[in-house]
Amino acid sequence: MDQARSVVATTLDEKILLRSLASINAQRSPDFSYTYSFVHRMRPRLDINRPAGLLAREGFLSNVRKRPVPHEGQFKIAGYFYYYGIYYFTESGRLLPKETHAACAEKLSAILLERQEKDGSWWDYPL
Repeated sequence: MDQARSVVATTLDEKILLRSLASINAQRSPDFSYTYSFVHRMRPRLDINRPAGLLAREGFLSNVRKRPVPHEGQFKIAGYFYYYGIYYFTESGRLLPKETHAACAEKLSAILLERQEKDGSWWDYPL
């Protein structure tokens, strides 16, 4: 939201902004992981909300890609978690020292190229 406000020069409704931040904070667990959704905040120990479901490693997340039913994998992980994880890694990578960016990008590109289909696409599960 802050990026949208500064990059696109848009105005955000302060009431909605405060409610959004309160919602995010309500979903945070004591270990600083976050529940899958707002309604899950009261059940933080469900498989999908546990660190193994939220903070899984690349290989663990990759195991659920291309399964026909979302959330059928371990800890109720869905294939789309994989690509969200890639996105969040690239965003958080900006916080690392600049001299590490090239090495991280090289490792990430190798992983992504392994997952790329012959037609050039990537996908998480069949629709």
